[in-house]
Amino acid sequence: MNRIRTTLCAALLAALPLAARAAPFKVYSPTVQRGVAELEYRGYVDSDHRSELDKSQQQRFSVGYGLTDYWFTEVYTVYAKDGPDPLKNESIEWENLFQLTPQGKYPVDLGLLSEFEFATRSGDPNEFSLAPIIEGEIGRHLVATANLFFERQFGGVEREPGTTFAYAGRLRYRLNPHFDPALEVFGEPGEIGRFGAWGRQEHWMGPAFYGEQRLGRGALEYSAALLFGTSQAATDRRAVLRLEYEF
Repeated sequence: MNRIRTTLCAALLAALPLAARAAPFKVYSPTVQRGVAELEYRGYVDSDHRSELDKSQQQRFSVGYGLTDYWFTEVYTVYAKDGPDPLKNESIEWENLFQLTPQGKYPVDLGLLSEFEFATRSGDPNEFSLAPIIEGEIGRHLVATANLFFERQFGGVEREPGTTFAYAGRLRYRLNPHFDPALEVFGEPGEIGRFGAWGRQEHWMGPAFYGEQRLGRGALEYSAALLFGTSQAATDRRAVLRLEYEF
């Protein structure tokens, strides 16, 4: 098993120079549960003073399964729109989460996320992203999580050049199983080595909450966030909802 895990991680790390753009509205934890199936919805809606960005949104629906103690795989269908445009199917995404260290054995838990996004509209580029995941406890109640995305587009006629960087982070306070308050940050600085001025980058920050409720033989995990743009290129506000049913 360790040999298989090492081989998978080595192959993904070798692909890093090919790395693409990740949707910045979820913070991933590195924990995987074998034999757990999952149905997921997550989406966001933007509000902005610019008409071409106001009411932009993305909606994702997926099914996933924990294949092993360290590998969770998931397939998404993605719908999106910019501003007043109609909502359309944008892509199909294959996502794989690898747990690299036993939970709680070391000061931080480590994971690796890979995402392959295949465009469904003619001419749009495909994307690949690779993200190390780092999570650790601060005292008895705080959990800090960081996702570092390295991304690249390929194919299509309008693909962005170079390897880009994006990030997602969360500080979560363990209050009770039904309601944990949190602070989330997301950003897309741009192409590595050519980030440009802060105002031209996209960055958001805002409050969030997390919880879980048993439903029948499974459990519903829910979270929501209200993010505020902290740079000129980001939208003014982004309302996020995430629902995961595990069974």
